[in-house]
Amino acid sequence: MRKRWSVRTYLWLLALAVAAPCAGVLVYSIASDAAHDERQVEATTLSLAQAVGSQTQQFLSDAESIGTKLCERPLIRALDPSQRDPVFDQFLDWHPQFANLTVRDATGRLIHSAKPVQTENPSVAVHREWIEAALRTGGFVVGKPALGQVSQR
Repeated sequence: MRKRWSVRTYLWLLALAVAAPCAGVLVYSIASDAAHDERQVEATTLSLAQAVGSQTQQFLSDAESIGTKLCERPLIRALDPSQRDPVFDQFLDWHPQFANLTVRDATGRLIHSAKPVQTENPSVAVHREWIEAALRTGGFVVGKPALGQVSQR
């Protein structure tokens, strides 16, 4: 005679038969949601990176255009510390995206600044890679971020 299982054993087998497929569906659902979320994060990150890249490109294009126009002004081209172009007085109001506007000679010596110079010696030379690159190329150059000597930004 065959041994019969108890009711308790049948109940455990029934619970297992119901729980196993439910657990499988739950694992699949979690994995599917995680993959969907990962794709969504990748798409959002790509979109943000493209927006920041576009805004940065526009900012640099605007900065180059402004710089080119400023370089055409006779009082700026003169590099004379005693003759300040009036554009410095309103530049930061017109262009709040900039920390400051400075004019420097080829050695990096400060000639004019849109922000008032707070240092005792405003002629302190700044020797940065961008000055050398600007002298070498004769054009628009973007340097590494640095704390502004005058603006402290």
